Amino acid sequence: MSSMSSRSIISTPAETPEFVELDLRNNSCPICNNVLRDCVQLPCGHKTCESCIDQLFNNSISEGTCPVKDEDCFAFSRSDVVPDYGTRREILKSKVYCPYKTNGCATTIEWQKLQNHKESCEHKPRECPNRNDGCQEVLSFKDLTDHITNHCLYSLVSCPDCQTPVMRKDLQNHQDDCTRYPITCKFHCDVGELPREEMKVHENSCPKKLAKCPYASAGCAFEGKENEINEHEKSALVYHLSLNQDYAKNMELQNFNIQHEMQILKDQKVHMEEEIIATRNDYRTLVQHYEGLKKDYVDFQMRVVSTVEKVFGMEELLKNVPSKHTTDNLGRELRSLKDNQEELNRKLSDFDRQGFTSGGDTRRGNTDPSSTEALKKQISNLEKQAAIQDIRLAELDLRFQILETASYNGILIWKIMDFARRKNDAVSGRTYSLFSQPFYTGRFGYKMCGRVYLNGDGMGKGTHLSLFFVVMKGEHDALMPWPFQQNIQMGLLDQQDGSSPVSDSFRPDTSSSSFQRPTTDMNTAVGCPMFVSHAKLETRKYLRDDTIFLKIAVDISGLPHH
Repeated sequence: MSSMSSRSIISTPAETPEFVELDLRNNSCPICNNVLRDCVQLPCGHKTCESCIDQLFNNSISEGTCPVKDEDCFAFSRSDVVPDYGTRREILKSKVYCPYKTNGCATTIEWQKLQNHKESCEHKPRECPNRNDGCQEVLSFKDLTDHITNHCLYSLVSCPDCQTPVMRKDLQNHQDDCTRYPITCKFHCDVGELPREEMKVHENSCPKKLAKCPYASAGCAFEGKENEINEHEKSALVYHLSLNQDYAKNMELQNFNIQHEMQILKDQKVHMEEEIIATRNDYRTLVQHYEGLKKDYVDFQMRVVSTVEKVFGMEELLKNVPSKHTTDNLGRELRSLKDNQEELNRKLSDFDRQGFTSGGDTRRGNTDPSSTEALKKQISNLEKQAAIQDIRLAELDLRFQILETASYNGILIWKIMDFARRKNDAVSGRTYSLFSQPFYTGRFGYKMCGRVYLNGDGMGKGTHLSLFFVVMKGEHDALMPWPFQQNIQMGLLDQQDGSSPVSDSFRPDTSSSSFQRPTTDMNTAVGCPMFVSHAKLETRKYLRDDTIFLKIAVDISGLPHH
């Protein structure tokens, strides 16, 4: 069978046609029961398809069996199977029907010539060449030319009047505007049909065009030809005089109304000038308020800077082991700073009410807009700086918590108070996220913290609280194994009966940069963007006294003890 290692010169087409009179009983494969394709002959004389031979060997490389299984059939090897070119020629010369017989083609042709016939058969379905323009018709080749020439709505045709090429479906709309389309005179004269552009010129001088009465502006509605207009003027003198009198009375009434409106505008002008004077007085008051507020703000900045320096100095002294006396002093400093901040916010609110509310009339007048706008920008900058001080206060508050609540057993219990205010800060964009105080797996272990987005982050933004775990740069990282591989469990504690905490856990992906040894203050946070929905969180089960408790527990088993 080495001769069958590639397709034989005489080969069978891929498709199976409808034969006219082929005897399939003697020309069908006993294996697949279809017409013999690339016929081969077995040593016993039976025939099969070349592609079916492998099925006769039943996974045996050396010996196969005839599928007919007559008494005189016997086992054979692959080399005993030979191509049967005679049967192949006979089958290929058998008459077959054209596959487009159902479309009207009555041709019968030898199977080996069928492919060439199919390509040129006039009954072969073809898409309209205007398919890309919208035609969905599929027709036989013999009908396609007539369709394109006489029926296809998407074929280009020339306008019979201006010769512009348009789609057949758009021809009627084109003729409605075509400048060369013939139309009749709208005054029904005897000129006949003219192209639209010529008819417009004709209608301007058409002898049957009706003219309006010279007193049309006074109210006369008469229209007629030139001689009829002349007769109308002579016969309607009294009527025209009456129209002129009425017209004059209307003009006099309109003149009175205009004078009345002018007087109203003058009164409004006087009133606006008075408002401008009042607005200028309000502006002076606003400037005085602003100068006082600016001075207060400078004093506040000095106090904040002084306080921050004191806090940083205290942190250096405490070295993460604060005494009660030191933390009490730091707390008093923070409370004083918060009181100063609230005092400034109160002054800003009073300033807004007294300045912009009492000075709200500035919108009614025409005081110097550039001065007012510059003042508003300065006030806006002042408010932004106050917001920055809020953030610094939050940072000081966090540092105070860090000194007070360090944990060394791998468990963080994070108490977040003033939940409503902190969430509003997150919604408004003033403070997007909060970091917990650090906690450790031991005195000389990993340093970690939690990060929370009260208004959510990523997929949870606006609908969920997002909770993340952060590996921080610690003083003893050189003693710890890397990457970080400890299991992490995060939870929201149930403050009602403790029976239904919200929790989630995960094992670190050691290929992630979040769990490698930190080279900066902290690695990228990992966790749950949709940890708990706001609807579930903001119930008495989890939120009480405007406070929530979050928990992060790190498995410390297997870690070295130094």
